[in-house]
Amino acid sequence: MAARRPEPWWHPLRSDPAIAKGLTIWAHLLAIGIALVGTVVLGFAIGTSATAVAWLSDEIAGVFAAIGIMLFFTVLFSWAGHLPGAVMLHYALVRGKGGWAVAMAGGLAIGVALSALIGSVLAALLGPFLALAHLAALRWMASLFRPRGDRIAPSGCGAPQ
Repeated sequence: MAARRPEPWWHPLRSDPAIAKGLTIWAHLLAIGIALVGTVVLGFAIGTSATAVAWLSDEIAGVFAAIGIMLFFTVLFSWAGHLPGAVMLHYALVRGKGGWAVAMAGGLAIGVALSALIGSVLAALLGPFLALAHLAALRWMASLFRPRGDRIAPSGCGAPQ
């Protein structure tokens, strides 16, 4: 009987438990840093693009500027959701349940809890996407730091299995 192939990297509910192998607290902190820097860069890009669309409409430029500022400054508080999210995500990855939908659901749950504390829905809106960025950074690092002979190509990408 052939060995069971690992789950595809894009599966919404499951993940390959081997991804969690070697992921330490430092890998999670680096993934949090990558997600936070990515949020700042995205916020800066959207905020500065407001000037590019200002000739089209002042209202659209105002919306772009507001979204950019919100994303740019979200790093001041989003770490509070990333820390418990890292624990939940690691627990899910170890058990093979670290798909993108699971990460987004965990981010939503933490975001709703934090939204109740701070009195704003912003954490509930951004939580799932920041959790997804955290998961993407972890998967990227797991593929980089895996020993050379132990590389697993994602299923369905044309690589021989």
